[in-house]
Amino acid sequence: KEGDIVFLDIDSFVFEAVAAATQTWTSHVGIATLVDGQWVMVESTLPTSRKTPLCDYLDKTQNDHFAVRRLKGGISPENLSRLKAYLDTQMGILYDTGFDYNSSRLYCSKLVYQSYYFVLNKEIGSVKPFQKLLDENPTGDTTFWKWWFLGSVPWERLTVT
Repeated sequence: KEGDIVFLDIDSFVFEAVAAATQTWTSHVGIATLVDGQWVMVESTLPTSRKTPLCDYLDKTQNDHFAVRRLKGGISPENLSRLKAYLDTQMGILYDTGFDYNSSRLYCSKLVYQSYYFVLNKEIGSVKPFQKLLDENPTGDTTFWKWWFLGSVPWERLTVT
């Protein structure tokens, strides 16, 4: 249904590190909507946020591995209309490779989090500092993150799971 959240498992070094940091198999997420009778996914990806045909979105996942989640009770038609209007305002925003919640740029989990929080007052994921995110994963390896941030992980930076 429109407003469903679709999680992917993207086969790449970077996406696998993101999944490992959050202790899950998922590494990308978007929101399903209908545009002119066609299913599209609203996603934040490189270089900018956009609407991607559902088939193209699902082609990104490895081994056809994806999950669809829906809010309990669904989304009312009025709230769905508000959600879609908000998502339209988020198109064309540059991707944030620093995963900084306070940046004007977007990344996939931030797009989903803010869309549901600002429009429906529902938290999908959580906002936390990198330090807490990585502390919650005692078996996690910070090697990737040190490399990603050129040697210095911004431990206090807020990000969205």
